[in-house]
Amino acid sequence: MATITASKWGVVTYEGDTSWNDTHGASTGSNVYNNTTSSDYASVYIDHETGSKGSTWVLRRFFIAFDASSYASGYTISNLKLYYYPTTSTTNNFKIAIVKSTAQGNANSNLTTADYNSFDDSVTYATNDGTDIWADSTSLSYFDLNATAISAFTNSYVKLCILEYTHDYLDNAPSFATYWHGNGNFNGMASGGIPYLSFTATATGYGNDVLGVSSSNQESRLSLTGGRRRCPRCERALLGAGRDCTCPSHPLSRRRSGPPPEERRPEGVMAAIPSQSARMRARRPHAKTEHACLDHAAQQRRQQQHQAFQRRRQQHQAFQQQQWYLQQQQLQQQHAQPTMQQLPAHGCMARAGGGAHHGAPAAAWLHRSRKGRGLRSAYRRNICR
Repeated sequence: MATITASKWGVVTYEGDTSWNDTHGASTGSNVYNNTTSSDYASVYIDHETGSKGSTWVLRRFFIAFDASSYASGYTISNLKLYYYPTTSTTNNFKIAIVKSTAQGNANSNLTTADYNSFDDSVTYATNDGTDIWADSTSLSYFDLNATAISAFTNSYVKLCILEYTHDYLDNAPSFATYWHGNGNFNGMASGGIPYLSFTATATGYGNDVLGVSSSNQESRLSLTGGRRRCPRCERALLGAGRDCTCPSHPLSRRRSGPPPEERRPEGVMAAIPSQSARMRARRPHAKTEHACLDHAAQQRRQQQHQAFQRRRQQHQAFQQQQWYLQQQQLQQQHAQPTMQQLPAHGCMARAGGGAHHGAPAAAWLHRSRKGRGLRSAYRRNICR
């Protein structure tokens, strides 16, 4: 339950000897008392006396103001009650009425005698049907306030006036000598205290449930995390603007990190390379190793990209190996290929003086290797005989 202690309280009294109407309808009071700390103070009363010198009438009205600006918006107010400490000096069965007050400024101004009539009795803040009784005891007591009083929270200030019910609120002149009064204990240092409002304040906002969390419970979630939202599944505090979650059990909208890179790297050549996080943990063995999981789609994309890279790499290696074999075959063919040369008509390789051939040229295939030297010599001997 939320509470608001009165910031201003006091009484305005009028003493008349002309008539009831003059006393009841006066615009200015006779005296005023602000923020009393008395432990037994007549807060509301009516006093009527008759005698040989005529009649007198005295009315006292009790004004209380509360600063409710902290709950002016963003909350739904309910179960509003006005708490006070009465005393046993109160008249038995003393009936009161509670109406709207227009005095005390923004709940920060003292009363003046001009505030005697600063209320609107057409705006009721309680039942005002004679059932609200000022308690004749020393126990903490309260009055139930209605929806009209709750609506005053939107103005940032709740200001009320308590009147005697039978004569002052109903405007009935007393027909006999009367002294009815309601006394209160305003000594905050003793057993009594200053009047205060008690109510239930429910945070408003988005009216529907969010990820299974009701709008009424979201405020408590925020208070537990010091203003930071929590993951509705794992109860961990969200990072940044509430878009990042450190929960390793499920993905949320965006992740800053996944499992350690060496855990999600496929086996192969690249797996042997130590990752940066592994090197950091080697330097700082006490560092935290907990990481949030990447979502399933991101893992699939990484795996597909790695598989495509391995396929391209294997194709490239096969291509390079094929090119190497082709180059080796070409080199072998070049070393094994014979050469066409011009020979004399009788096939002799010797040349006559001056280097001329011994006849018409003849074609022959000769091997260029060292073994071909013996073949050329045998060929020359056979042909030139």
